[in-house]
Amino acid sequence: MQATGFYYCVYYFHNKFIFTEPIQVVRINGGITFDGIPEEEAWQSIKPVKMLMHIPIFEIEPTETATIKMVYDNEYLYVSGLLYYKDPSMIRAISKKRDYNKGSCDWFAVYLDSYNDKQNAWWFMTNPNGLRSDAAVKNDYADPNNDITFSWNSFWDVKTAIKDSIWSTEFRIPFSSLRFQNQEGKTKMGINIATVCCGKN
Repeated sequence: MQATGFYYCVYYFHNKFIFTEPIQVVRINGGITFDGIPEEEAWQSIKPVKMLMHIPIFEIEPTETATIKMVYDNEYLYVSGLLYYKDPSMIRAISKKRDYNKGSCDWFAVYLDSYNDKQNAWWFMTNPNGLRSDAAVKNDYADPNNDITFSWNSFWDVKTAIKDSIWSTEFRIPFSSLRFQNQEGKTKMGINIATVCCGKN
């Protein structure tokens, strides 16, 4: 991938979106230690993704802040998150079971609309325990009972860490696990990123 543009919004579902002009994700050549702590120099110059609240009040500043960044290399898309809590006792994590997806813990989720068709997406999600949950979403999630498939399991990795009032994560998603289009040397995807603080929802 020579240049990659992404759209992002606060959350993939619920019929409310924030669209942007294409964001070119920075290409790197190494420099990331995949350990769930995005502190390497390769991350420092990357501009964070702006996050806004979706629930309970749409499009206001979040009460808990997060620093979300993306980079890529020849093989992987990397997404990192530093999630800050005013009260560290609010960090909640239940289960490490694959595809666990209940609302009883905090979440960091990445939704990749790899064809940029605004209808279908691949869901990658973790909690502070570092579990992997992934699914295929279709039809813009119009029918919650039928438009998401957790039986879809892809090859990808995630690491997390908790320190004081912060939990952090790094996603490493192989391009070989995604279907996408390359046009004139550019790949454009839609991307939606969500964080969930269970204690505030």
